[in-house]
Amino acid sequence: MAAGIICIVIALAIGGFFVWRHFSVVVGNQRLATAAGVDGELLDAYAVDGDGDLPNIDWAALKAVNSDIVGWLYVPKTPLSHPIVRGADNDYYLNHTADGSWNPSGAIFLDYQNSPNFTDISNYIYGHNMLGNAMFSEFTKYTDPSFFTDHPWVIILTPEKIYRLHVRAAIECKGSEEVRRLSFASDGDFHDFKAFLGGFLKSGQYDSLLESTNLYCFSTCKFMDTSARVIVIATDENAPKALLPTPYA
Repeated sequence: MAAGIICIVIALAIGGFFVWRHFSVVVGNQRLATAAGVDGELLDAYAVDGDGDLPNIDWAALKAVNSDIVGWLYVPKTPLSHPIVRGADNDYYLNHTADGSWNPSGAIFLDYQNSPNFTDISNYIYGHNMLGNAMFSEFTKYTDPSFFTDHPWVIILTPEKIYRLHVRAAIECKGSEEVRRLSFASDGDFHDFKAFLGGFLKSGQYDSLLESTNLYCFSTCKFMDTSARVIVIATDENAPKALLPTPYA
């Protein structure tokens, strides 16, 4: 009897921990969204036609909470609306939230070697795949062709501009694959890397990926197989090539 009670108490404690882990992130992000003035309805309209009124984000309010906040990620028709942080490495925000609090759910973060204004030719954004459609769990759904077709846009808001990104591909690969590249030696090198990514294609069009002039890669793990990765690749086709930074070393 005593052993059974102990097991029940342990199970309740574990369950309570996971509930806290999930809802503390959800509530924290909602609080930040309210403080910043993130308006989902305006962003939905902008995602559809690329025009219209846009929310006036209070970046000072976000920076007052955490100076590492560099943007806001929004995927229309999904619950995904999160601040994006950028740390001194790619480890800290694996287990700290956007306000800097310790939490195993972590935060959505830009690769520390990327420019904080998202202007690199190859930009990597990471997030955990959580239960309850939280964090980057929505991105794993892009491997389903119907979800891919129904959710073609990803919005990144920054202090400098708003990026309306077109989703081009969803790939699935092992975590050991060298899918993180931030710089390239030449046009040919960049083309070959996109072809390499295309070899893992689950949804999207191979030719469209090859034609992309820049990459925004949203990376997460598969929930039941943490050794596997799902990466959704989007591109800013509206970026004037003359304004893009020199992409090659």
